[in-house]
Amino acid sequence: MKTILTVLILLLAGSGWLAAAELQMRFQVTHFPQEAYLNERVTFILSGQPGSSAEVFLNERKLSSGIFQTDRLEFNLSFKASGILRFTQGREAYAFHLVLPETKAKLRQQDGFLYSGKGPVILLTRHLHPPKHDRTWETVKIVRSLVGDTRPAVKSAALVGGAFLPRGDLAALGEFSGVGSKFWRHCPAGPGLFEVNALIA
Repeated sequence: MKTILTVLILLLAGSGWLAAAELQMRFQVTHFPQEAYLNERVTFILSGQPGSSAEVFLNERKLSSGIFQTDRLEFNLSFKASGILRFTQGREAYAFHLVLPETKAKLRQQDGFLYSGKGPVILLTRHLHPPKHDRTWETVKIVRSLVGDTRPAVKSAALVGGAFLPRGDLAALGEFSGVGSKFWRHCPAGPGLFEVNALIA
């Protein structure tokens, strides 16, 4: 009887250990960037079962795939557009929203990260200037700004915060920046770990 009980205990313990090991090897995205430049590579790190495969899709178009040689798989990806980025392994998937400044997406801050819908957001941006050897854009930009840009030009830098700048100080911003006070508005940041993310959201 003791032998049977011992065998049962060992079997239950063994199955519990296997279940725990299986939980540890579950498919996950363990590292991702919170922001990236268009057409520049960024790194994503996945964890999963050795020998299994994972695929990456952007707006349902396959970008890459790989096989877990160990329990870790690394993808170096670059993006040409905004959209939904998905990492899949069998039926499991993790989705991210790639958001450009002009993307119409409702953002919120949660635990220090930006989210849109149920998925985390990766902010995409472009470099301010193209490569130095190509200056053909300058003339077009200057002419376009002279004809159609009605934004006031800020003549000096002024520190503007969401939560720490009192509403009464808005009038003084005109003096600091050279731009009339009607241009400025008070945008208090929502509650969150990082004020910058709260202001973006």
